[in-house]
Amino acid sequence: MKTSPARLAIKLSVSSLDGASDNTEKFEGKETSTRTASLMFPPNWKRIKREELEEYLTSVVYSTVDFETEFQAIPSVFNKSIVIATMPSNIKKNRYKNILPYDDTRVVLRRPPGATGTDYINANYIRSHKQPKAYIATQGPKDTDESTLGDFWSMVWENSTNIIIMIAKLVEGNVVKVSQYWPNALGECLQYGEVWVQLKTQKRQTEHVKRCFLLTCKGESREVMHYQYTNWPDHSAPKEAIGFTYMVRDFYQMKRTGPLVVHCSAGMGRTGTLLLILELLVQLEDFDLIDPLKTVVALRLGRARLVENKMQYQFAHQVLLELLYGEVTSYPVDGFPKQLDNIRDRLEGQYQKLKNLPQKLTVKWGSHPGHAHMNRHQSVLPVDGRQVFLYMINGQKESQYINAVRMDGVDYPDANIVTEHPLPFTLQRVWRMMYEKRVSTWVLLHAQRHDDQEYPPVLPAAGQCQTDELFIKVDHVNIHHFFTETFVSLDTKTEPSLPLRLRVLQLLTWNSDELPGNVNSLLYLLQYHLQLRQNNPASPTVFTCRDGYTACGVAVALDLVLSRIWLGGEVDVYRAVRTILLSRPQFITSLRQYVFLHDATVTFLKLTNGTTDLNDEVMADENHSVVL
Repeated sequence: MKTSPARLAIKLSVSSLDGASDNTEKFEGKETSTRTASLMFPPNWKRIKREELEEYLTSVVYSTVDFETEFQAIPSVFNKSIVIATMPSNIKKNRYKNILPYDDTRVVLRRPPGATGTDYINANYIRSHKQPKAYIATQGPKDTDESTLGDFWSMVWENSTNIIIMIAKLVEGNVVKVSQYWPNALGECLQYGEVWVQLKTQKRQTEHVKRCFLLTCKGESREVMHYQYTNWPDHSAPKEAIGFTYMVRDFYQMKRTGPLVVHCSAGMGRTGTLLLILELLVQLEDFDLIDPLKTVVALRLGRARLVENKMQYQFAHQVLLELLYGEVTSYPVDGFPKQLDNIRDRLEGQYQKLKNLPQKLTVKWGSHPGHAHMNRHQSVLPVDGRQVFLYMINGQKESQYINAVRMDGVDYPDANIVTEHPLPFTLQRVWRMMYEKRVSTWVLLHAQRHDDQEYPPVLPAAGQCQTDELFIKVDHVNIHHFFTETFVSLDTKTEPSLPLRLRVLQLLTWNSDELPGNVNSLLYLLQYHLQLRQNNPASPTVFTCRDGYTACGVAVALDLVLSRIWLGGEVDVYRAVRTILLSRPQFITSLRQYVFLHDATVTFLKLTNGTTDLNDEVMADENHSVVL
């Protein structure tokens, strides 16, 4: 079922280039006025009508057309005045010295006579075709200048803003990207300048956090909603649009009382991408067409460098494709068992659509001739960009290779690693990966025989062993109904060492079939794993099966489904499968497996009543500990 654009509609507005000031801009060695730049394309250039829209969006998302040349032709910066931003009293308030607001669109703070400080904040109004101040694009407040926190809240208050969108984590790559400008604890109230801010509610969703603040200033109080998207890498774009789409759908319907405030760290790439999405949605609503490239020009006339690169431009199209034409596959937990009966006849079509999605995946690293002997199957190789690199040994590039792929979880990137069952001569590489990636849990999905030469046991038979780099020692074993839990210690042979302790969970009820012999056993193991992950959420889990895809695909997809149930109270099997296919297209080998994921989810919900605790008698767990 297609999602009608009308379902998303609220009265925003579309950027217009009419009335642009006649400033001068240097681009590729040419003097170009802003008005000339706004007309640098033919009047009807790339206007996509509604009836052509789905095909166009698909072509951009899956790179079946060349859009890069056209996008790169758009000026990033116009030679407009930035005098105020470069004044000595204001320079310290800028997070980056080359990301400065234009004078003609900058947000001017109200300062009473005699007040200390300037009226400057690194923020710009972004116009629409109906409103000159439809949005505010701004940098995140600085941790090295506390005055920017008060300035930020003054801006929000003075503009009557009731929605703030933050597209960044506070810390990324060990660098503070945004200073926290709100209280930590529920109910806590802090003062920022003249504005008191109280954190009323906070709820973590799949890839974003939704907060409600109560602002008080001069005896007046207002509520402000705050959305923080946490899964967007700086200078890049998310690999999947669904998580961001969930957030956009949530705030898009809300009534606004002032300009929508959007920021990332610099107020540039990520900020501009969201503004492009919103402008194109309203463009479609008001005119039954979109003009993406001219809209980027309009946005950049308001603030430099909005939509930083082609990846972000492409991601904006991906979000639009999801919003407007994505199949509705997300259901509330409470209604999913009944809903499955209604959609069961659509599952085959969904499965075919998933397996036929255009793929831009390459395996250049995995297909290198020097790696061939380390792969069980030459047709199942790690996808470029999702591969796992080990530390190089003695300058040999081949020492970095392992046939493993990284996969994002619901709330953490690279939460899972999937690999094939080790070959006898790759087993020590697998243990090295466990140590180097600080793995907390290793899930073995297939039962093993001690005399199996093709798929030998991975745990040391004598309780301990050593490789060229590591000491491996089994500490003790818990025997559960459906799996064993082995605690293993790893340590290096060199000093200083950083010991690692991990659990190896081995399922006992899945042989070599494409489905487990007992659905409850797999559910119990995954539920147990979910609980373990809460203790160390940033540490990856490794999933292993015989071929690295048949059983692993089912397990990691179900892991995503159960995680979303726990975090967001919703079920979306379709998008869980689509997410894992981006890391290994061989996952989910048949319609039978796809249907199983739906049925297993219903079984889980019935056993847990929508929680993450399997308390039914059939799941009773009498385990025994064996100390070695």
